[in-house]
Amino acid sequence: MSLVPVYKASSSTQAIIICNLLKEGGIEAQVRTDDANGLFPSIDLTDGVDVMVDDAQVGEANALLEEFRSGATALDDDAEV
Repeated sequence: MSLVPVYKASSSTQAIIICNLLKEGGIEAQVRTDDANGLFPSIDLTDGVDVMVDDAQVGEANALLEEFRSGATALDDDAEV
């Protein structure tokens, strides 16, 4: 498995939201940051936070992210919580 970045978030929070969106879509995703494992959270702001997926799922991830950007992945009102 080779991980590649598909999204550059401006914060860890944003990256986690995108990572969870991908996971809900059946895509294994991980967050990668250079903040020394949380010891220096301000470093997030210098290079951003990468959301990584397996290179075999890049196409699926990009399609889901495009749907997200267009608003097509809004929560369904009938969804169970």
